[in-house]
Amino acid sequence: MNKKNLLVFLILSVALVLRLAYVLYERDTSSQPDQEVYRSIAMSICYGGEKAHFPEEREPVYPLFIFIIYKIFGTSDMAVKIIQVFLSVAAIYYAVSYTHLRAHETSLHLVCRLLL
Repeated sequence: MNKKNLLVFLILSVALVLRLAYVLYERDTSSQPDQEVYRSIAMSICYGGEKAHFPEEREPVYPLFIFIIYKIFGTSDMAVKIIQVFLSVAAIYYAVSYTHLRAHETSLHLVCRLLL
């Protein structure tokens, strides 16, 4: 494993561990004020079907994302949070891969891009 691949692996590992630690630490709390709104929209889709209410000021895709997770794993907020952790690490991997394609950049450039 060369230096750049090792650096990418370390960045992704640290990102995963930090995010999972935060999710497990904040296990029973709502981390965002609108979390309950999205949860209630997803629940109305689960139990209301066609009568589900989408407020006009909210995006419809995120409640559908939560609904799909609820259908697969039950109404578990922890499942939603853990899946979001893996999606955020995948986004970091995408950013790292894009930056990694720039072979002329140094490891310092790679770390700086990730921090921005």
